[in-house]
Amino acid sequence: MIFIGPKAAYTGIPSARQGGKGKAARNRVKHMTVGTLAYLATIVYFALRSDATFHAGGGDDFDYAEFYRGLLMTMTEDATPEQLKELLLWWDRCIPVIVYIVPVLI
Repeated sequence: MIFIGPKAAYTGIPSARQGGKGKAARNRVKHMTVGTLAYLATIVYFALRSDATFHAGGGDDFDYAEFYRGLLMTMTEDATPEQLKELLLWWDRCIPVIVYIVPVLI
């Protein structure tokens, strides 16, 4: 949904306003970054929880900003440069499928 846009969530009869390229295709996304990967993981975590809203958090709420920063720190400080490069290259190979092929199938 983040890479291909709201069309990915659509079911039913298409409307005249639906269609076109997703956000990543329009912006010619070709490479995954550590920040993008951490953001995607944070969004997935939010989707798996029962929180009504997505916000930075803190206090009694889950702190999504801290979760995001922890993911960034883990990827940049705990992984070796070779591991990080391999991870990002793997995602780079997935991007054409996610951005350019999946929207055609939806």
